[in-house]
Amino acid sequence: MGYHCVTADVRFNPIWVAVYVGMTFLLANAVLGVEFLVNKMRSQKKDGLDNFTPEERQCVGKMYSQGHRIRRNPWLFLLIAGEDGFFFLPLLYIGINPATAIAAAALFALMHYHDKPNSALTGTFLFTMANVLIVLPHGILPMVLGHYILDATAFGMAPVLKKWVEADQGKKENAQPATAPYSEPAARSPQG
Repeated sequence: MGYHCVTADVRFNPIWVAVYVGMTFLLANAVLGVEFLVNKMRSQKKDGLDNFTPEERQCVGKMYSQGHRIRRNPWLFLLIAGEDGFFFLPLLYIGINPATAIAAAALFALMHYHDKPNSALTGTFLFTMANVLIVLPHGILPMVLGHYILDATAFGMAPVLKKWVEADQGKKENAQPATAPYSEPAARSPQG
């Protein structure tokens, strides 16, 4: 990516960073909203406990660990630009069209398979494809800076999310077990 920035006509307009962040936020929240509604329709629970799936708990834990690792070694944050350079920069040379956008977005989402729940991968695919088609034609730098902003936000929110997950888990563990249904008393023995 450094070579590209030195040799190519690199343009930067902060508007496209805002478009990247805004579009990602809107599409990710749309996917989360649909997932929430589907889970509510499937759920028969009425106790308000266990609001997070095991997959979501694991995702928050990984995000917290990654953020902690980056806080200890800030240079690791620079590697985020490598993802964009690897997946999206080639499209500036071979061409941006729906087919290349779908391929790049699918590979980008699959790369995050170990970090995110499957439902989040759908959102990652959708917002990445939209950003490749709309933002990438205006240069790689808005993609990189937008990606930095999103990841910094996620890593910054990770401690709060971790507390929410732990509090939810604590509520579940402290909940009183349901009482046993009424049963008939045992019959008296003839001797008693």
